[in-house]
Amino acid sequence: MNISIHPDGGYQMDAPFPALESSHEMPGKLQSAHHRCQRSWLPNFTTIRQTFADGDERVLVHVPSPNTRESCTCFWSLAISPNFKGPPAPQQIEFAIRVLDEDRLMCEQQSPREVPINPGRGGWGVLVTPGDTLANTFQKQLRRWLTNESAKGAG
Repeated sequence: MNISIHPDGGYQMDAPFPALESSHEMPGKLQSAHHRCQRSWLPNFTTIRQTFADGDERVLVHVPSPNTRESCTCFWSLAISPNFKGPPAPQQIEFAIRVLDEDRLMCEQQSPREVPINPGRGGWGVLVTPGDTLANTFQKQLRRWLTNESAKGAG
């Protein structure tokens, strides 16, 4: 896995993605091994490009839009290569929503409701498993971005 930091404060991860196995369903195209390039612009606009061994590609775009201090609407867009040899686009969006709903439920149960970003006052800790590398990068870059933005507003 390679994570690079961009001058705009965002970051990019390039990594092989292993095949996912499930005992209760046959693995399909979306669970097959592929290459993933995830690019994030802060505060939180993300594109995920997946390139499969057969040459197929798909790009997911994720844009959260705040409604209130505690709620947002997440917009998803999907582009797939012509003649994509996998599930049709509507099924892919349904799958993404199902997976992301698991994260949404965890976020809605977190306490405190707002994630503190000041480590000196009980803020974000450091996650320690290899799978947490991207989350750690997001936390560090968001903290830097927020600090820079608040400094600009104070000046």
